Amino acid sequence: MLSLLLMSEAPALASLPDADGALVPAERQCAAIKAHPITEALDAKGRPNWSRFYSVKNVCVAPRAGWLGCGTRLEAGFDDDASGDFDPLNALRQWLDLFESGCGGTPLEGVRKESAGLAFTVQHINAYNEESIQHQGASLLAMFGDAGEDKEMQKRLARVTSVVLPQYASREQLAGEMQWLTGMLGVVLPKCVSNKCKEGQRELHACAELAEPVCFDELIVHRQVGPWSASHGKAQKEKEAADMRNRQLFASAADVRRFQWRAASTLKLPECPPPSEKLTVTMAVRRDARGYVNWDELIGKTRSLLKRVTPEGETPWTLELWEPKAEDLHGQAQRLSCTDLLLSVQGAHASNMMFMPPRAGVLFTARCGCKYQSGFMHELASQLGLRWWDALEDCTAGQTNSSAGGECNTWNEHGKTSTVLSDFEANWEQPLTRALMALRKPNATKGGLWRPSEKAGKKGGKLAKDREGSREDSRSQ
Repeated sequence: MLSLLLMSEAPALASLPDADGALVPAERQCAAIKAHPITEALDAKGRPNWSRFYSVKNVCVAPRAGWLGCGTRLEAGFDDDASGDFDPLNALRQWLDLFESGCGGTPLEGVRKESAGLAFTVQHINAYNEESIQHQGASLLAMFGDAGEDKEMQKRLARVTSVVLPQYASREQLAGEMQWLTGMLGVVLPKCVSNKCKEGQRELHACAELAEPVCFDELIVHRQVGPWSASHGKAQKEKEAADMRNRQLFASAADVRRFQWRAASTLKLPECPPPSEKLTVTMAVRRDARGYVNWDELIGKTRSLLKRVTPEGETPWTLELWEPKAEDLHGQAQRLSCTDLLLSVQGAHASNMMFMPPRAGVLFTARCGCKYQSGFMHELASQLGLRWWDALEDCTAGQTNSSAGGECNTWNEHGKTSTVLSDFEANWEQPLTRALMALRKPNATKGGLWRPSEKAGKKGGKLAKDREGSREDSRSQ
């Protein structure tokens, strides 16, 4: 097996194992592995900024050994190398050894050879949370938007026969825990045109599948963040970081339509009945720290409310319960594609609203003090053209709302059981009634605005926003 040598930018001597596994001297120096830009991104003034996609020719990949090797989570950054220059391969090199095909002058007998591959990284700004579907979605949609309707880029991606995913341990992990990610890859990438794709499906190479090196004629690398190199200076670096934080998940309404058409086609989503025949509320039930301890009570009272607010002779509301982790991408997309109102606690699962019909709406619930921790959710709803309302907040009479999250310091406790008791009558009934009544009317506004509130600005630009929803009466309290 090939030794797992990390190749630096400076040419280095390579070694190959003999029949007994001992290293033998290389016969020649290996070429430095470099990435060449394929497409250019433009800045606000239309000037070239950085490449969306890079090409690496004649390259082999193998897992890097060690505690910072393949299958581990990067802490942050890695956009700059030691010289301070931007290198799109820096993150990839934390997981993989990259070396020239045929390096050492000895034929790579038995090494798998593929024509075209894609190296994909889950990266949100400078965080690498490979488990979060929100981070997965942000990265996947960035790649989808960056490829856009560029016919040449679409052709190159269509020729890709495998995807290299070095953040994940094995194909079994991808098939079990990461079904949302693998399903979304099938949506955002064009259909494979190579006869090497079995039944149109690309090979997925996690760490275990790279134990025997794979060589590519071309490896495409996508980067969804800008070149935050030290050479740009502090001001430029901060500007680029802010630009990327504010980057929309969908660049335009046209991108939304393209994505939803492809999702409907790829996932074979059903045609939903019109609102005159069926109206559906989908309640996201999370029993971890994001949710509540009295779900049974909340579900029962929501059912009763749906009956009370339905005018005589009009379409009744149907309540569907959704436990996000119990379904793969297809199940979640199918469920939300026919949802008229999503009632959801805050969390990454809300990324699935991208499959909802444009007439639909979303209403988010929040623990006291967590109202403005919604992050991407209202932004995504606005980009999708969904109707949305200010988050309802579960505060008792003795608690105070806090846009700074003063009582929200433990809201992100993954895997723990909730200790929060929700008060339906005090906090849920009124905003939910407003949403149900409004959704019986045609949606003329196509979603709300997304702009900082005056209060939020005084507090240092926290996530607090002036949530005007669909320009209706969206105040929940």
